Amino acid sequence: MKPVWTLGAGLVLAFLASCAPETSDRISLADLGASWQVGVEGRAPVDAHVPGFVLQDLVRTGQLPDPYTGTHERDVQWVEDSTWTYTASFVCPRGWSAFDSAALEFQGLNVFAAVEVNDLPVLNADNAHRTWTTAPFQLLDSNRLRVTFIPT
Repeated sequence: MKPVWTLGAGLVLAFLASCAPETSDRISLADLGASWQVGVEGRAPVDAHVPGFVLQDLVRTGQLPDPYTGTHERDVQWVEDSTWTYTASFVCPRGWSAFDSAALEFQGLNVFAAVEVNDLPVLNADNAHRTWTTAPFQLLDSNRLRVTFIPT
């Protein structure tokens, strides 16, 4: 069985101060602390753990049988051929200002993934064996993060 989409362990939001030259290299890190859901077209999304795997989330929430017991492996093979999307909403951490930029860092995005913040693309990943960092972007007070895994 191929590994099924992974959302990496080190999802970190970095705020890059950009208002004054003497503070322009200041970086503060914030754990998003967000509640995640994962879903696929045609099925209701389920609560997800990040870091984690789609298959683990589906088994944990009772949507699928454990593929490692009995003959259930063939019952869950459709999962690896589907496009899965993790979503989370988060608010800007304290101390953030409209003059700050943000960047996301991902460790362990499994192969092909498209990342959007507030419906704007910020990253297309194509390698599971590296850390990905987005270019700086602006945030709103309330934000939506979407990570879509495209099957290979």
